[in-house]
Amino acid sequence: MQDKKKIELYQVRNFSEVMGATIDFIRQQFKPLMSAILLVFTPIALINGILMTRYFVNIFNFASNPQDLDNFNPFLLVFGGGNMVMFFISILALLVLTAMVFQYFVLYQKNEGEVTFNELWNSLWQHVLPLFGYHIVFGIMLVIAFLLLVIPGFYLMPIVSLGLAALVFEKKGIFESFSRAYELIKNHWWQTFGILIVAYIFQNIVSNVFAIPFFGIYFKEIFTMAINEEIPNFSNTGAQLYLGFSFFVMMLGSYITYLIPFIAIAFQYFSLSEEKEASGLMKEVDDFDVSKNQGGGIEV
Repeated sequence: MQDKKKIELYQVRNFSEVMGATIDFIRQQFKPLMSAILLVFTPIALINGILMTRYFVNIFNFASNPQDLDNFNPFLLVFGGGNMVMFFISILALLVLTAMVFQYFVLYQKNEGEVTFNELWNSLWQHVLPLFGYHIVFGIMLVIAFLLLVIPGFYLMPIVSLGLAALVFEKKGIFESFSRAYELIKNHWWQTFGILIVAYIFQNIVSNVFAIPFFGIYFKEIFTMAINEEIPNFSNTGAQLYLGFSFFVMMLGSYITYLIPFIAIAFQYFSLSEEKEASGLMKEVDDFDVSKNQGGGIEV
């Protein structure tokens, strides 16, 4: 049982209240959230850490052995089997993380603050394929918007982000979710944009803590290279193990810290939905009607 009062999701909040609710939710749900993240993403971070170490070592080995450049294939360096595996694992991890965080809210609301890992794990998969389609369609749209005009890209970013929440919370289609987000964000674009920017800045700051082991060995090797005037060689097993550990910590930290922007956008969705449609109030009325019809009545 949760030892703290359930946080009201559907509640009108201003900028600071959305950020405050984000922090409060993470603090209250820290144990179950972290347990879910660690159970799912520890093996993913480990695999990606191994693959990133291999890629990093190969680059430095080529640089430190110019004689091998005759056999150098830049295509394989970028699109080699290990890199493609790492790419697809990263895409799947993003989809699962997005589905996990938003589905967590669905269960939190449904079960009055109680969320179990088994229920979360079994129910999040229904959203993975729709989220994949959403990311493909609007990811391409964002890239084109940023490349061509930049400003439209910034304009679309909050809408696309809010659409992720609509897709999971309301189980709408890809384009319906985007339209829903567009309607909700009217007259609140700047607030939503500001919430995203602050949340991602906070996420970046915290994630840098997990990158300290990597930066430690990176700057050490750069310093050594400047003194000895030679490119670092990671052929040493100990160096490779430490490098792999640093990549593992950095990857796991990125999965953990991405909770911040996802939770922030969820609370912004709840706030806008409540302000425009009183969704929370309507749910309470519906719940009261169901209880009344079942003879529950009101205890006095």
